[in-house]
Amino acid sequence: MGWELWVSLIIGNLAWALGYPGQPHIVVRYMAIKKPEELRKAALISVVWVVLALWGAMCVGLIGVGILGPAGLSDPETVLVVLAQEFFPGWLAGIAISAMAAAIMSTVDSQILVLTSAAVEDFYRRLINRAAPDSLALILSRTITLAIGVLAIIVTWN
Repeated sequence: MGWELWVSLIIGNLAWALGYPGQPHIVVRYMAIKKPEELRKAALISVVWVVLALWGAMCVGLIGVGILGPAGLSDPETVLVVLAQEFFPGWLAGIAISAMAAAIMSTVDSQILVLTSAAVEDFYRRLINRAAPDSLALILSRTITLAIGVLAIIVTWN
């Protein structure tokens, strides 16, 4: 398992690092930058963050398997929660788990907002009703956001 591991790590991390900035909920953040000269700084911060986050996630997984063993973890997606509960005091485990939940919620809300914006601005206003007033677009946006949220909850529970 020598060179294959390193090739997979390099290719996997490159795929994430190069693909991450092109995701719609990330592109929207770049589009919100007011000064063009801050784009280079934002790109650097983004790449550094991706590298740290992905390597951190990989290290947590490897540490979890190393400490708990493959049989000690019934669901690999819960490795961070299990490690936090096993090795941190209750209050610190709560902070770690809350941070993970906050990151998930931040990503999900950004993706829902991008999907809503695409539905209203790119689909409805461009293809169906070019003269739609802002008040109608606002009502549609709120309705679509609610519908996506409800659909996400239904999909999650099934």
